[in-house]
Amino acid sequence: MELFKKGYNMALKYLSYKSSTELEISQYLLRKDIDTETIISIINRLKEINYLNDIEYTKRYIIQNKEKLKSKKQTIRELEAKGIDREITIKFMAELYTEQMELEIAELIINKICRSSEPLSYSQLRNKINYKLRYKEFSNDTIKQSIALLTESDIINKKLEDSEEKLKIKAEAEAIKYLNKYSKKYDNKSMVKRNVLGALLRKGYPNEMCFEITNDLMRQ
Repeated sequence: MELFKKGYNMALKYLSYKSSTELEISQYLLRKDIDTETIISIINRLKEINYLNDIEYTKRYIIQNKEKLKSKKQTIRELEAKGIDREITIKFMAELYTEQMELEIAELIINKICRSSEPLSYSQLRNKINYKLRYKEFSNDTIKQSIALLTESDIINKKLEDSEEKLKIKAEAEAIKYLNKYSKKYDNKSMVKRNVLGALLRKGYPNEMCFEITNDLMRQ
């Protein structure tokens, strides 16, 4: 009885700081040297008074993750780590976090990238968006649809327009750096030119800009 009371009070204190799942409370009490049988009794008591409710926890967690711009896959993985059955998560995901909602969240992330001050070409922007969405575990379909919308977005078009002059200045500075590098490595001007051009293209600068800057630089 004393051990139950001790563990029960520990659990209540823990829950006062953060809402948790049954698994999380069980793991916490195990770390506090409460035996398994007593933990089961404590968990059952907490469920009786609705202090532990994995179903409600799952619903809240899905909504919170959606507000944090997290993907469906990331949310499922995190809930599984908290002991929530995958089928339960998927069931409530269908109600609270649809495919369309995930696409809208991906668009919010893209808009956030576009609001950054960093100048980017279309290729660089596309690569950055692709990397960010994959890192956040968005589905392939969502990523494909998001990237397909790039040319239709006013925010993206404005970002590319605002970036053009800054991008050219940045590319020119990098071209000079590459010219110095490859001039030391090659005596042949054609080889120098080819390597400078290749380096700029690999950086994702627009093709036309790369050729123009390289040609201008080599004529100097």
